[in-house]
Amino acid sequence: MRIQTGLILGVMLLAASCGSTGDKTRGERVKPITSGAVKLTETQYDDVMKAARVPDNAYKEERNYTAIMQRGDLTPDQKLRTLYLRAVIRGTTASNLNGSIEDYTTLVGQLTPEHPLFKRANDNKAYAITQKGYIEGRLAKGPKGEPANDYITDLLSMGRHAEAVTFIKSGGGQPSELQVEKFAKLGYMCEGPGYGGPAFRWGYTNTGYHDVHWCDVKAN
Repeated sequence: MRIQTGLILGVMLLAASCGSTGDKTRGERVKPITSGAVKLTETQYDDVMKAARVPDNAYKEERNYTAIMQRGDLTPDQKLRTLYLRAVIRGTTASNLNGSIEDYTTLVGQLTPEHPLFKRANDNKAYAITQKGYIEGRLAKGPKGEPANDYITDLLSMGRHAEAVTFIKSGGGQPSELQVEKFAKLGYMCEGPGYGGPAFRWGYTNTGYHDVHWCDVKAN
């Protein structure tokens, strides 16, 4: 799905309050705290959010936000702000438009109109619903209605990841290198010895390439 700067702006503005992301804990998954813990201060919350960011893997970052929302030491507003970040990343780089709309729907229902995130969430939801209409219109025509790679992209964009895997495995088409990267980061493709079947490659000249196969079991 095409990434729109309007949607990304909201997460940039909100994330800016968390400060620099240069610490070594960035991207490390935080174990959920479900007991009746003392609520986090804003400084502590900012540190948790810094650790959740994964600039090179939006899917892992999405999972981190989900884990954070399961903690018992967030204030109600901190939980809603985390949900907003998940909604934005789902609607842009984490390829889950359906999940993004669900998150925005929850936010609009729980935020007061005076809350700084209410209008952003409402506007982003309306935009996401419009995009969903375009994509579902193409998908409704079936695999023959558009090139195979575009069909895979549309399935991924909607969050219908397993369907995209089934389509490829059934001979519907071959994924592009960018799509292979997405499948690997989603946990559908694995790297290393012991995997059989067709091989795929993704990577970059400056960081190296990865040879991957379909995982026996989804990795995450």
